Amino acid sequence: MDTDPVINITSVDQFISTIENNKYVFVDYYAPWCPPCKEAAPIIESRAKEFTEVIFIKVDIMQLEYLAAKYNVSSYPTFQLFKDGKSVNKFIGFGEDGENQIVDAICKLLDIE
Repeated sequence: MDTDPVINITSVDQFISTIENNKYVFVDYYAPWCPPCKEAAPIIESRAKEFTEVIFIKVDIMQLEYLAAKYNVSSYPTFQLFKDGKSVNKFIGFGEDGENQIVDAICKLLDIE
């Protein structure tokens, strides 16, 4: 049975541990009722399978409001990329060009042209 390639974060401690203990982390801050978040989910899962050197996590901001406040997440979806525990990129929304935006951000994170 396949496991979900995107880790569902359920606590602040789990989030901090994931960010601090992995070189590359892609964060999807989402709300369960958000249509663009739902559209983005299968794309993120697909990219998680492709870019295995990156840890992909999702954060339900309705459950973990502290993280939304700490990282200034006010629109959904918001994507944030961390390298060596530091935020290196953050962007909001998933529109017509959303998949390309996600791939470009991951490639930039990994220094891939």
